[in-house]
Amino acid sequence: MTVSELIPLYLRYCQVERFVAPASLEKYAGCCRVWILPNFGGVAVEDVGRPDISRLRERMSDQGLSFISLPTPFAASFANVFALSE
Repeated sequence: MTVSELIPLYLRYCQVERFVAPASLEKYAGCCRVWILPNFGGVAVEDVGRPDISRLRERMSDQGLSFISLPTPFAASFANVFALSE
């Protein structure tokens, strides 16, 4: 399964199981469109690891952003999904 295939499932999980508010869910989806999919969309979930997340953080930092600027629950759970796959 690729990251682009996982994202809709993850967003649905956030909506149904985690009861994420609609406005927050839209922010999560936006983060996926802007950061996650362009960087990891075609990559198999099991092939994304800590070094990849670190490179994403560097890219965000280079643009004056930080991983913290992603909604906190999303950033934490996204990072954990890939940490578990290592």
